[in-house]
Parts: sequence; C-alpha cells; structure tokens
Amino acid sequence: MKKTAAILIMFAALTATCCHLFDEEVVNIRVYGHVKDKLTNDPLEGCSIYINNGYIDEDDEYAASTDAAGYYEFNRDVWKHYSTEIRAVYPHIDYKLQVKDINNKKNNEVNFFLEKH
Repeated sequence: MKKTAAILIMFAALTATCCHLFDEEVVNIRVYGHVKDKLTNDPLEGCSIYINNGYIDEDDEYAASTDAAGYYEFNRDVWKHYSTEIRAVYPHIDYKLQVKDINNKKNNEVNFFLEKH
C-alpha cells in the first residue's frame, strides 16, 4: 500500500513537471551592444557573440559577430523563464571570455569590455 501511494505521488509530480515544460512560454528578445578592449576602449571587430538559454539547440548558440565599430545585434526566441547568457569570444588575440546574464526583456543592451590574459 505504501509503495502504491509513493508511486502515485511520484507520477503526479512528474505529470505536473511535464505539463509545466510544455506550457513554457517563448519570447523574442533583441540583444545589442558593443565589444571593446577594456584597456584602450578600442572596438573589437570580428568578435563572436553566443547565446545560451536553457534548452536552446547548441547549433543555434552562435548569434552575431561585431562590425568595425565593435557593434553587434541579433533577435532570438528564448524560453521566458530560463536564464539567458550572452558570451563574447574574441578569437584573434588572447582575450578572456566574458559572460553576462540578461533578464529576457524585449530589448537588452549588453556591452562587453574584454581584457587580455
């Protein structure tokens, strides 16, 4: 009897969790900003910007690249209730990776100031 009750409770909890996952809201966000050298304040052209948001497909993590002014911009659908992380990676010179979390607002200005190792 106790095993049956425990199994029913676990089943109810699992069902509630699965229903919550299927009801998860997706929102479209705009992320934009500049990537600059922390020491010189010079723009960093060609810096790759990546996004991570819960269960987003890993193939979809690359979001944008900075232009000559160090500016980037992209729109992306994300899970509303999951944390969204933006990463700036500058491949040409040995800069440290920088990561910032955002709140999934409609418009998000995210500026990076990268420093060398």
